[in-house]
Amino acid sequence: MTRMSFTVSRDNWRFMLMVLVLFAALMIPLELGLRTYRDAANSELAQDILEQSNRLRALLESEINTAAFLATGVESYIVAKNGDIDPEEIQRILALVFERGRHFRNIGLAPDNQIEWVFPLTGNESAVGLRYADLPEQWPAVERAMTTGEGQFNGPVDLVQGGRGLLYRAPIMIDGAYWGLLSTVIDADSLLGLMDSVSGELSGLLALRHAAAGRPVGPVFYGPPSHFENPLNVLSIGVPGGEWQMAVQARDESLVYGGRYYLLGVLFVMLLSVLLGLALRLVWQRNLVNRLDVEIKARTADLRQSHDLLDSVLSAARSFAIIATDTKGIITLFNKGAEQMLGYSAHDMVGKRHPTAFLLADELNEREARLEEELERPLVGDEALTLKARQGLEEIINLHYRHRDGHLVPVQAVVSAITSQDGSVQGYLGIAEDVSERRRNETLKNQFISTVSHELRTPLTSIAGALGLIKSGTLGELSQPAQEMVSLAHNNSQRLASLINDLLDIEKIAAGKLSFDSQWVSVADQLKLAQASIDNYSRDQQVIIRESEGCSLVQIKVDQQRFQQVIANLLSNAIKFSPSNGQVWLYAELVKDQVRISVEDQGEGISEEFRESIFQRFAQADSSDQRNKGGTGLGLAISKELVEKMGGTIDFSANEPRGSIFWVEFPCRMPTSNLSKPDTDTLSDPRLLVIEDDVDAAHMLKILLEEVGYHVTVASTAYRALQLCSEQSFAAITLDLGLPDMDGIDLLAGIRKIDGLLSVPIIVVSGRVQQGELELLEHQPELEIIPKPINSDRLLQVLRLHTNPATTQGRILHVEDSHDLHRVVREVAGSEFRFHLATSLKTSRELLQTQAFDLVLLDLGMPDGNGADLITDIRQLQPLCAIMLLTGQNVDSELRARVDAALMKSALSLPALLSRIELLIRKVDNEH
Repeated sequence: MTRMSFTVSRDNWRFMLMVLVLFAALMIPLELGLRTYRDAANSELAQDILEQSNRLRALLESEINTAAFLATGVESYIVAKNGDIDPEEIQRILALVFERGRHFRNIGLAPDNQIEWVFPLTGNESAVGLRYADLPEQWPAVERAMTTGEGQFNGPVDLVQGGRGLLYRAPIMIDGAYWGLLSTVIDADSLLGLMDSVSGELSGLLALRHAAAGRPVGPVFYGPPSHFENPLNVLSIGVPGGEWQMAVQARDESLVYGGRYYLLGVLFVMLLSVLLGLALRLVWQRNLVNRLDVEIKARTADLRQSHDLLDSVLSAARSFAIIATDTKGIITLFNKGAEQMLGYSAHDMVGKRHPTAFLLADELNEREARLEEELERPLVGDEALTLKARQGLEEIINLHYRHRDGHLVPVQAVVSAITSQDGSVQGYLGIAEDVSERRRNETLKNQFISTVSHELRTPLTSIAGALGLIKSGTLGELSQPAQEMVSLAHNNSQRLASLINDLLDIEKIAAGKLSFDSQWVSVADQLKLAQASIDNYSRDQQVIIRESEGCSLVQIKVDQQRFQQVIANLLSNAIKFSPSNGQVWLYAELVKDQVRISVEDQGEGISEEFRESIFQRFAQADSSDQRNKGGTGLGLAISKELVEKMGGTIDFSANEPRGSIFWVEFPCRMPTSNLSKPDTDTLSDPRLLVIEDDVDAAHMLKILLEEVGYHVTVASTAYRALQLCSEQSFAAITLDLGLPDMDGIDLLAGIRKIDGLLSVPIIVVSGRVQQGELELLEHQPELEIIPKPINSDRLLQVLRLHTNPATTQGRILHVEDSHDLHRVVREVAGSEFRFHLATSLKTSRELLQTQAFDLVLLDLGMPDGNGADLITDIRQLQPLCAIMLLTGQNVDSELRARVDAALMKSALSLPALLSRIELLIRKVDNEH
């Protein structure tokens, strides 16, 4: 009703506006017509006034000249008499002239300017005998008449007898000599009154004034002076001895007639405008109806086409269940995809059922509880599904649909509100996609990545480790050609390991499965660790790394493994592009409230065109197949992702005159207290437990660690690892999550449950770590992750952080199914550690039950299970034994939290592994 009233009101306003426009348009010719008429009338009236004024002027001139002519007769008589005047005769002549001049007041003669005769005498007795020279107000005019010899017409003047008079003075000349003056007083009121009586329509339109040539105009003596301001015409009236001007004003009588006609015209135009407006409105409405009819037909066709298209789309979208409901939850739309996904027909659902028919009550209740906790209020109705949509928010909901036959369908749904034009909610639309296949694909992909990761990293670790041992001369001296070949093979194995790590990291970053265990760590310690991990590479490249002391007390909150990966990548790039015998500087400095860690090289620098894309994936300054420097172009892209996810920034700048400076910045703090360090002099006989099902990997680790003084016990199974942990004490444990007999996470939990092993350092050394395992590892105390292939330097560094091989022979259980890798690790470690290899989880548990270990090196990818399953056994059997994951798998935060250290085999430096083993065993001995 309101909308209709508004429409009617709008139409009325439109009609009124149209009438006003028509009225204005018609008023223009009316106004022009009336103006033309008025101008013509005024012109005609002006012509008539001019004709009347000319007649009046002629009459006035006639009357004045008649008076002058009569006076001239007296003058002629005197001249004829030669001035010899008979008094009686002159009296008769004056009387005769007076009688004929109807406007005369009196006539007088003044021989020698002294009045002697006046007619009529009655009333003028006092004038007889007056001399004009004694009359100052009249003498100038008399004198002027004498001078000019012509008659002068003056006045009007106020007369003594009353009234106004016009004075005509004519000098009488006899033989050229002045005789005297003839003076005639004309009754001005009578003469001018004659004008009033005969002016007729000109009454009030006339004015008179003197206007002698060569002299200023005189005052107006008849009519209003304003008539001379804008007169219709000014006429000249000749009078004796001068001139009068008569102004004629126009009376615009056409205004009277024009005003009447104007009013009638306006009324006529108004009526015509209304009639035309009504006619145009009728025509417009008729056209509008026709146009609306055409538009309605077109819209109907469009709607029918849109409906058919929408119906076709809904029918064709069989991969999506599209379901709409009204505000009460009753289904109003159920497409073919929903029928196929749920097994119900649209006929069974539309208008009859509610979505709860195929939703799981448990999932709805869980979601409702979560939203109620978030909103701090109870939900009403179906708000568990529609609340976000009602607020205009888009939310992806992961839930399950129950098929008509009872099986569950995992879906990813989006719910949106159906609103009207005024914004009110009319219903809800849900679009759900069956993600069963996607989840299966993700599972297959994860399994493939896990398998590839383990199966590639474990043998590669053994190869790289063995080559490293041979290259270092641990197994004897080689000839120069053999040394060169071994160096070539070792370098390429490292490149292959780096390539595998980069590709897997990129995949994890893209999938959002990269987890972080951020802790406050010392910048100085991290830089020393990074430098130590890259020393071998720098020596091979003949590049010296210079570390600048600074920010020794500053701490940053980072994931140590990821931070080491970033710094190692920056250092390796700087070394790779530096000239032989060049130098690379590694230093930290405070920048406001951040610490900046910079890597500065003396290379060729970075070209201008490459700077914009330097942090992009696969970006290389020289991307040709003939480039001198190897690499995938992924290192900086991965570093950027890692730094930003840890809350830092990464950038670079030119280093004049050559080279470049890459730097990372992180928020920093000063430590609240100095951490106590163990007394290394009291530590002895560090024992490590290596949980690794790969015989080669376990053997490599055993050789590596024993070479540097650890006593290594290897458990190839989780069962054996738990057994050894329950029987022996270990300074640290390395753990491969991929054990054959138990999941690495469970093993980690089992080790932690063993008395005395709760805080034993555990290093996860694995070729593959699943996302869920990584999240578990990240919450583990005293845990490091070493990916496979093992970087021996990294492994030794981690061990040395927990053990002291100088004063004790640590006992290490290496749970690794690769004998080659174990042998490499053992060779690198040397005689400082006593290694035991467990190539399965079962063997690991047996060793843990029968022997005491200081450390367990644990690979997650064991043949009989996940190495993480052994952690619990280690903690239960040997609570003080440290656990180090040495694995090619990804280690999540939850698993990391259950061990003491976790090293990825793919980034493993054997000296680093040795250092970490030493540290873990040292910590275990302290607890003993």
